[in-house]
Amino acid sequence: MKALDQAIALLQTGEPHLESEDVQSARQLLLPGHYLNPTATRARFASVDPATLTTPAVEYVNDIIRGAAVDFD
Repeated sequence: MKALDQAIALLQTGEPHLESEDVQSARQLLLPGHYLNPTATRARFASVDPATLTTPAVEYVNDIIRGAAVDFD
């Protein structure tokens, strides 16, 4: 039955389910929020339309990343 559960988890999420229920319960208590594995995250964001940015907005972000002098108005 454990092997069957592992196979089902692998088919559903793309990753094997390796934690026991006790470990999962402790993780839920200790780590707030939700964890999505990479496969689920990729599938979730594949359906989201990307934001469109104007050229000045892209240049502004690039300036911040490069550490260039930027006027904050």
